[in-house]
Amino acid sequence: MAPEVLARKIAAVRPRLVYLTPTWQNPTGATMPTHARQQIARDAEQHEVPIVEDETLADMTIRGSKPPLIASYSTTAPILSVGALSKLMCSGIRIGWIRGPVPLMMRLAKLKSSADLGSSLVTQAIATELFSRIGEARALRAVELRGKRDLVVEMIRSRGLDWSFEEPQGGMSLWLRLPQTDTQMLVQTALRHGVTIAPGNRFSVDESHGEFLRLPFLLHRESLAVGVERLIAAWRELTGTRASQPAECAMV
Repeated sequence: MAPEVLARKIAAVRPRLVYLTPTWQNPTGATMPTHARQQIARDAEQHEVPIVEDETLADMTIRGSKPPLIASYSTTAPILSVGALSKLMCSGIRIGWIRGPVPLMMRLAKLKSSADLGSSLVTQAIATELFSRIGEARALRAVELRGKRDLVVEMIRSRGLDWSFEEPQGGMSLWLRLPQTDTQMLVQTALRHGVTIAPGNRFSVDESHGEFLRLPFLLHRESLAVGVERLIAAWRELTGTRASQPAECAMV
């Protein structure tokens, strides 16, 4: 999110809430620079517009360190920083948290208590134990993601494809641009090859980004390699580069 664009939107429509994923944004893998975080914090403070910064993917850092929270640049702005263990530790640990100004947190606590009977005590107890090893988990996750990312990047680059992308330093996917390719058609072709993928326009509110494709790198390396090979074969079939036969199912 460009801060000047957000500022114009806030002034024009006075939103009740702004939701952002500033670190390793899904699907692009982009990370908001420091100057943008500072400006958005000032705008939230000036216009008193609540900002939710979703930091769930921030722990999926492959190289370097994650940047400071947007909330760290203001002590009074209504910014809620949201995190969770599900991406870092285990998808079955459905435990998250919200950090924010005390008045907002008190209001949210009241709303939660009236909406449900509370989160599972068992998973909360497990989460407290996992927190003591969160540094180790981040290091292990970085090694895992780096190996899988590098595998996919090498496969794409070694095949002589004209697919373009920015190599992400965090997150869980590549945001590929396939020139002159309708990725909705590619999705249908890939299904015949046993691969399920998400076209770029699925991540757009105006059905744009039709030349883009999100390619996650979360599977085991063997399955990931098979899936990428089948995706390439599907693209070549669609573009007339090479015919290929359907294969058994793999999920990417």
